[in-house]
Amino acid sequence: MEYGEASEDAVRREMREELGVEVSDARYVGAFESLGTTSEGFLSHGMSLVYEVATDDEAFYRQETVVVDDTAATFPAVWRRIAELVADEAAVGAGLRRVLGSMMGWPGEHIRIRACGVFRRDDEVLLIREYNDAGVARYWAPGGGVDYGEPVEDAVRREMREEVGVEVSDARYIGMFESLGDTPDGHLAHAISLVYEVATEDEHIYGQDVVPIEDNGLPFAAVWIRPADVPAGTWDVAGGLPEALASMPDDALDRRRRDAHT
Repeated sequence: MEYGEASEDAVRREMREELGVEVSDARYVGAFESLGTTSEGFLSHGMSLVYEVATDDEAFYRQETVVVDDTAATFPAVWRRIAELVADEAAVGAGLRRVLGSMMGWPGEHIRIRACGVFRRDDEVLLIREYNDAGVARYWAPGGGVDYGEPVEDAVRREMREEVGVEVSDARYIGMFESLGDTPDGHLAHAISLVYEVATEDEHIYGQDVVPIEDNGLPFAAVWIRPADVPAGTWDVAGGLPEALASMPDDALDRRRRDAHT
């Protein structure tokens, strides 16, 4: 950061210079201090101001490895899940892990508010499925954080557009569901999920067995599955959501989608 330069302006300039993209959105996340020793034995003391940033350059997110130009030298940058970075004490400093953790709603006394959408096909719902290294699946509904000042239903429509790639034609509130658990590094994760049943006029997703999902630039797969067939203990959001999905009424919102599928 240059003397007299606002920190957000510095972030936008650095992303332009190092990554070659224009930042479309920037949100301050936090700050952390670093103390160390240089290779010459001198004290190194820095303060990092961290912003979560986004760009409208969609090609940037499709790269598996991004070339970073830093002070006339080039380095490779790769995509990694935030949870993995927070848990990697060997490679990531404590300050940065704390700031990255706050982006997911932890650690600290911060409740993450999520807006989720559930598409229906007959008696099935569309859920993202991910396997860990041990081959154990985890399921959750597409969705993400609600921006300050954004109505929840608008957030659901935006998230479905961003993650599933479709426009929501109908949305109906199902309920609020709370989840409490431990993060990979032992902190408390606390989230409130506001879940909507949604439908789209884009019929192609109802004919796909596996629907590609993009979440924060990372690819996932969503599958059609009966809520009762999701193994116990594999729901990412608990607190009554499985039962609520299994007992959703068979009304016009579902019938139109079922008729289109058949």
